[in-house]
Amino acid sequence: MQRRLTASPEEAEGWSLLKRSFCDKIAPSPMRKFLRILAIAVLLGLILIGGIRLNRYLADNNRFIYATGTKDKAFLNSTWKMSPHEVERANHATLTFAPPAPWDIVGGWPSVIDKTRYKELVQSNVVLWGYDVKVSYYFFDNWLHAYSVSFSVYDSDTSFEEVRKTLDSQFGKGRDAVPQGASLLHDIYWETSVQKINAWIGTKDDKDNSYMVGVRGVHRQSEKLIDDIIASEKKSYF
Repeated sequence: MQRRLTASPEEAEGWSLLKRSFCDKIAPSPMRKFLRILAIAVLLGLILIGGIRLNRYLADNNRFIYATGTKDKAFLNSTWKMSPHEVERANHATLTFAPPAPWDIVGGWPSVIDKTRYKELVQSNVVLWGYDVKVSYYFFDNWLHAYSVSFSVYDSDTSFEEVRKTLDSQFGKGRDAVPQGASLLHDIYWETSVQKINAWIGTKDDKDNSYMVGVRGVHRQSEKLIDDIIASEKKSYF
């Protein structure tokens, strides 16, 4: 007896109905297709918004590709051309705005036309050489181009000698400059390929017989850039 290999018309019709029923269940309806497209669009929109917000956060805080600091050390843990945010993260400190310095009020110092391009921020609660010191960071176009340290002492010779020894050990023997002004006792300079440093000590105007010690460092590359901008702007004065 031979086995039948072909289906009967009734069986074929049954298989056809079963196949259509199965396909109707798994095939997306127009509404399901719309919802799937909508979900994908929403997901892509959220990814785009998240990317934009992340990029803005990185730019505002100068992180990763938006970091501006160089590899050359400036002061403490900061490096030259760091932004204020980078200096704060490097030193684990909060910087505050400084009031205008006397020379800013009197005038006469070289400056670009738009003085808002300069910014001085102060780091507090710093102790160096056993003294509470004021640390100022100077920014131009939001990158670090100079710093200064200042503090009051009563023993002028011993205190300043300690500062000088520290700088000599780091940058080599400094050279003495002729003090400019009756109140200035000592003025010493150091120069490297990256920065210029000077340390000074002078008498204060108060009556407690104290002295003011100061150290200032300037990024050579930044100083030249600022000087070039000033020289260029002078041509547009008139």
